[in-house]
Amino acid sequence: MSLIQMSIAAGLLIICIVFIRAVALNRLPKTALLMLWGVALFRLLLPVSTPARFSLFAGFRRGLTPATGIAPLASSIDHVHEVANQAFPSITRAETWSYIPITPSITQGPQALNIPTATIVWLAGMIAFFIFFAAIYMINYRRLRFATLLSGNDYIDKWLTQHRHILPITIMQSDRITTPLAVGLLKPRIILPKGLSLDDKQLLSHILTHEYYHIKRLDSLWKALLVCGVCIHWFNPTLIMIYGNDAI
Repeated sequence: MSLIQMSIAAGLLIICIVFIRAVALNRLPKTALLMLWGVALFRLLLPVSTPARFSLFAGFRRGLTPATGIAPLASSIDHVHEVANQAFPSITRAETWSYIPITPSITQGPQALNIPTATIVWLAGMIAFFIFFAAIYMINYRRLRFATLLSGNDYIDKWLTQHRHILPITIMQSDRITTPLAVGLLKPRIILPKGLSLDDKQLLSHILTHEYYHIKRLDSLWKALLVCGVCIHWFNPTLIMIYGNDAI
């Protein structure tokens, strides 16, 4: 499956998911929507297709499979030679029919480096988006590296014992953010704004639980894969719908 086919199939799937979300947002569990977004992400990243009797690209594939090639062309020349021998025996006896067999050759020299313009544009766009996301990552990394460990709070210590994870979760504070967030895949951390009151136990519980489920669902990994999909399919406008609908 080509890149364009992957992008079109994923775009149609994204549009369907957005429609389902708009119609049945309060009827479907959030897990079901996340699974649908996962299927769309799978379609963006993996160039695989399942056999189907009816396919959107069936006619396209047939159009890209002409009945030409090295072997059929050589057979056609042999057939013409045989017909000519039967129709004009005197001529074919006097002259020896010969032809140079058509064999595949490997283009050498500068022509081997010819790259289609569309491929160059796609590569340039992919590199530009990769640099853009890398710059955002570096800015956030520098902003969050000054976060300090939050310790000595009995409620937070008790909460951590009740919400265990495969990897230990660290609760931190930072004066460079205004909203809580969960970061890290191998070293998961919940970072709270410095100005957040730690005395409001109910609010603190809601915030920590919300960020805990982001860590539990491996949202950091999904976001990284989504960034890869955006870099590869940067020309597909339907990817904006993923961000606009809070897919991850």
